[in-house]
Amino acid sequence: MRTPITLRRLTTAGITIQARLITIESTTEQGRPDLHATVLPEDIEHLPDWILDTPHHPHPHRPTGPHPHHNRQTTLTTNERKPDMNLPTPQQLATTPLDQVILFDTETTGLGPTDEILSIAICDGTGRILLDTLIRPTRHDTWPQAERIHHISPDKVAGQPTIGHIAPTILGHLSAAAIISGYNTTFDLRMLAQSLQTPTLDRILDHTPIHDCMTDYARIHGERDPRHNDYKWQKLAVAAAHYGYTFHAHDAAEDIKATAHVYRHITGHAN
Repeated sequence: MRTPITLRRLTTAGITIQARLITIESTTEQGRPDLHATVLPEDIEHLPDWILDTPHHPHPHRPTGPHPHHNRQTTLTTNERKPDMNLPTPQQLATTPLDQVILFDTETTGLGPTDEILSIAICDGTGRILLDTLIRPTRHDTWPQAERIHHISPDKVAGQPTIGHIAPTILGHLSAAAIISGYNTTFDLRMLAQSLQTPTLDRILDHTPIHDCMTDYARIHGERDPRHNDYKWQKLAVAAAHYGYTFHAHDAAEDIKATAHVYRHITGHAN
């Protein structure tokens, strides 16, 4: 499957380099700025020539100037994330400095393939918060079932930035990680992928070991799940309590600090 990134009514485009990340920004016919994609320099080849053919970033093989297709609707595509993650070795987990480990957690509008992120928190392995922000979704107006769990209402996210506007910050932290971790990391990565829709995330994940505290703690907890012939996954609150940590669940910042605490114990960094 391929996930589309749609650029609508593009009239001008600019490319800005920020910490090796290239932010593609465009202006609609009404003059409203709109952030569409954030990519690594290596991913420029995936962008249509007419985006690069601008006064700000002239295409190396074509003359600058207006392009006849600047007003058309065009789609960028990126391969959907493959399920086979690059797992860290036990030695990597034991020796990677905590400030080079990046953990993140999200709160979302739901669990489905079209749901969006409402909140994201990122910290390093020491528990130091690097990002904690609400996010205004662009495809959902209400999410009553999810709201009952995390209490993030439409009013709370009104006026907050969209995922596109904080994408450079999110991807910057992930691209700097020696290890990416979380609690049920696969879910959070899926939500991030379907919200960001950028090939840069795939490239980061292809080169960065991905760790999941949930699966590791399941083995430590030791409860078997006969239906799946594996260890039963436990809630974050159970894992945190096992290591003497209490917190307010279903808040991204609180959850990720608890996850970092669990990570340090699982990997032998708590001493």
